[in-house]
Amino acid sequence: MVKKSFLTICFIFAATVLFAGPNYHKPVGHVNDFANIMSAEAKQQLESQLRDYRDKTSIELAVVTVPSLEDLTVEDYTLGLAQSWGVGDKKKSNGIVLLIAPNERKMRIEVGYGMEPDLTDAQGGRIIRDVIIPYFKESVQQSNDTAKNAKLTEGIIAGVNAILAGLGNTPFEARLEERKIAAEKAAAKQKLQDEKIAAFVMVAGLVALFITMLVIIAWLIYKAEARRKHLKNLYDKNGRDLKKSADMIGKAKQEYPKANDKLEQFKKSNPKETWQDLDKILRESPASIESYSKRLDQLVSRHEKSNWNNSEILANHITALIAAIAVYSEILETITAKIKETDTAKANSSKLIDSVQDAIKATRKELDDKDVKDKSRKYLDQADNKHKKAKELADNQSVNWLVVVALLTEAMALVANAKSQAKSDKENAEEERHPKPRRSSDDSYSSPSYSSSSNWSSSDSSSSSSGFGGGGFGGGGASGSW
Repeated sequence: MVKKSFLTICFIFAATVLFAGPNYHKPVGHVNDFANIMSAEAKQQLESQLRDYRDKTSIELAVVTVPSLEDLTVEDYTLGLAQSWGVGDKKKSNGIVLLIAPNERKMRIEVGYGMEPDLTDAQGGRIIRDVIIPYFKESVQQSNDTAKNAKLTEGIIAGVNAILAGLGNTPFEARLEERKIAAEKAAAKQKLQDEKIAAFVMVAGLVALFITMLVIIAWLIYKAEARRKHLKNLYDKNGRDLKKSADMIGKAKQEYPKANDKLEQFKKSNPKETWQDLDKILRESPASIESYSKRLDQLVSRHEKSNWNNSEILANHITALIAAIAVYSEILETITAKIKETDTAKANSSKLIDSVQDAIKATRKELDDKDVKDKSRKYLDQADNKHKKAKELADNQSVNWLVVVALLTEAMALVANAKSQAKSDKENAEEERHPKPRRSSDDSYSSPSYSSSSNWSSSDSSSSSSGFGGGGFGGGGASGSW
């Protein structure tokens, strides 16, 4: 009897372990680097970019790295995480999750129901294959973890930029309206065409065939003429773009000394990590500009010797050249913006350090309640650690002020999470002490409006506990490995 009971207990324990779901972490913001790949500065910049995009369009894009897929496929793990977090608005399901598992070398773009028409599986696959994976393959070839993580970070940022560029800045509500209008137009057009065909058939089959042939001939002539006009216009545009390329090269040469002087001044008072990428571009600038000048001469010669029939091929080369030159022609603006960003961060850091410290102290008093659980206090402890680290960095002789501000921003987000979680703890405890009457299934609840200032938490029971809006996912997206 004892042996039988022991076997039963063992079976229950094994079944619990076997069928237990993965342990999904709770998110803090749009960027959640659980695999510790990205620098604080990179996470802050990416977080700011995704928040701004959400505010413009209401579309939520979550970037997450995980140390393990917990023996699941990348598809199952990402879908489960997306459903658990509820990225995107609950009614719109306009969320996207970009997940990277560096240890398994797997990644996936998971797309919410509402975003599937705008980011198809094929588009997601191309972004993974053509934009992200090349950086990830380079990371494998690096000799140390810092270099590997830097390449992985570059791939993540490039992938996010490609996703946002493909989606555009049209608000989600406007996308729905455009789809509705397009569907109505297509339906009306189809109905009109059906009526015309029916009328032709009723008059006479031969007349209908004759008219159809005339329409086809006219359409072919129209398409041929439209094609010719397009190529001629493109030929003229190529000429303008070649002139633009020459102007950009001239600008790069002219502004190089000033850019170099600005960067040298910046380097004197800032750590290497803040200026090394800009320094690399400047060092490459003379040789690169010389190479692009020769390439421009070749394209100008080809343009002058060719006619409009070859406009499309030449246009592709010119577009690539402009994109390459832009890095060097805009380096002065880039350095100036970096200096301004650093100066602003430095100017705001002192006040921000004090305000974060005050917020932590005030919140700690709010959390001094028997109904508040330790999990809520852990958020505050994490915020305190971020604040202390930022303060230590600010006291150094050479300070990366962007990292300091990023740490303080994360600390404020964690304080907000602690307050939200504590409020939820108190409400749950009160509910246990004084249960509310259950509503019938016929009762309706009004959904809260989407707010961009939610601080990644929600006290409403219909929202996702992760801090996102509760969007739905059904497995749409694309996966990749490197």
